[in-house]
Amino acid sequence: MDTRRDRQRAALTSEIKSTAQRLMAEHGTAGVSLRLIARELGMSAPSLYHYYASYDALITALLVDAFNALADELERHTEGQLPAAQRVLNVTLAFRSWALRHPIDFQLIYGNPIPGYQAPRELTVPAVVRSYTIIAQLLEAALAGSEQHGTAEFSCIPETVAAHLAQMKQENSYDISSYVLHATLVLWTRMYGCVMLELYNHLQASVGDTDAFYRAQMIQSLRAVGVELASP
Repeated sequence: MDTRRDRQRAALTSEIKSTAQRLMAEHGTAGVSLRLIARELGMSAPSLYHYYASYDALITALLVDAFNALADELERHTEGQLPAAQRVLNVTLAFRSWALRHPIDFQLIYGNPIPGYQAPRELTVPAVVRSYTIIAQLLEAALAGSEQHGTAEFSCIPETVAAHLAQMKQENSYDISSYVLHATLVLWTRMYGCVMLELYNHLQASVGDTDAFYRAQMIQSLRAVGVELASP
């Protein structure tokens, strides 16, 4: 049973994280320190160590929260009775929507590296792979029964990449084809590239309507890998 002390600790732990996020929005993901966070909260820097063993531990907590929040958002768009092809499109659109609503979180997990920080794989990787797995599983469902997977050009996976994908499958016991794994990777890079360019305002002047541009890019990419989507 939670005690009052437990609730107070949980509340302050959450406040430390939200303060760090706010400061990152003001100073950038690499411009925050425990001393600065403590000053904002009216605490001494050493007192923060009662809640986080180090600055790296706080960053890790923020990373895991952000990766899981993104995956939760994508997962919500996998539900329902829509065909898998439509759901995978919806997931790609949700990826961008989440990033635009949470730009600091997105930049923290996919953008600017924090000097000197090394993410502990045992804590971060499970959260990292959730979003990727959601897309891979939906792609596999959308391609099920298809006689032809994608364009001939797209189906030509470079030999060195194919070998690496085969090794990844074996090491991680991925129960999907190398084609789907490769298709997921390519789709992911296109999603990420479009979103990151938009977040840094490198896309707006060139395309004008970023909503329409991103949606068209996702539809074209999905059709290229063999997903049969209804005409918009």
